[in-house]
Amino acid sequence: MFSVLIPARNQFEDLQRLLSDLTPAAVDGLIRDVLVADNGSEDPTAIFCEDAGVDLVQGGLVAAARIAKSNWLLILPATFRADSDRLKALLDLSRGPLLPSRYAGVKPKGWLARPALGLIISKTEFLTSDETWDLSLVMKRFSKSVRRTF
Repeated sequence: MFSVLIPARNQFEDLQRLLSDLTPAAVDGLIRDVLVADNGSEDPTAIFCEDAGVDLVQGGLVAAARIAKSNWLLILPATFRADSDRLKALLDLSRGPLLPSRYAGVKPKGWLARPALGLIISKTEFLTSDETWDLSLVMKRFSKSVRRTF
């Protein structure tokens, strides 16, 4: 079971799509809670999170991780897209011993397009990092301990 952390700033529409993509995983019990680490959004992000039952944290990813309910975190950019195949891969991964991993989303259309990457990491390990909203900095910080992408 995962706590999902999403850094966001004025990404209301991306959050709508991402949470819609993740709903089947939440229904199946794979996702325990979702926290949005808000970086001063001026769009309807706060209203949407309240209506969707998502915890909005006025702070960075570490602040969100501190209140996450699960011991394993799934940190995703708001632009991440998941389909049934990607969620099945996550479910399969959760059935075995968990290791820090990169989690690739659905590949967007386009010759050079790359899927968005998320991070699976233990809450304990993540809480040793510096506060940030920038997922690319988080990915760099844990690049040595995260060796696999699925």
